[in-house]
Amino acid sequence: MRTDALPKVEQGAHPKRQSSMAGNGKGNGNGSDRREAQTFDAETGRPDPIPRRIDLSSLRDVRLELAYVYRQLDAGKIESQDATRRCYVLRTIHDVIVSAELERRIIELEEKHEQRMQEARRINGQPVLTRQH
Repeated sequence: MRTDALPKVEQGAHPKRQSSMAGNGKGNGNGSDRREAQTFDAETGRPDPIPRRIDLSSLRDVRLELAYVYRQLDAGKIESQDATRRCYVLRTIHDVIVSAELERRIIELEEKHEQRMQEARRINGQPVLTRQH
C-alpha cells in the first residue's frame, strides 16, 4: 500500500480514526483554501461519511426524521431493531416538545387570568392581592 497517496493526518481520539484538514494548504485568495476537517479511517485511509446534522427542535423536525427512519428501514439500509430504537428516542423528544409547549401555554393562561382578576378587583374597589410564586 502506498503511504504517500494517503492524506496527511493527525492523531485523533479514536484509535481507528484520524482527522485531517482537506486541502493542500496553499490558498489562492478566493476562499477555496478554507475546507472543513474530515475524518479518515486509519486502516483504510478513506474518508468517513459526513454525519447528518439533524435539527429536532420542532414537531415538524421530529416528524420528518421519523419519516426518514421509516424510509431507511423500508429500503433495508438500517435494521429493524435500530429503527425501533431511533423511533423510541424520537417519540421521547416529541413528548418533551409537546410538554414544554403545554407548560408555556398554561403559564400564559394563568398570567392572563391573574391580570384579569386584579383588574376586576380594582374596578370593584377590592384590595389587589398578588400571587406568590
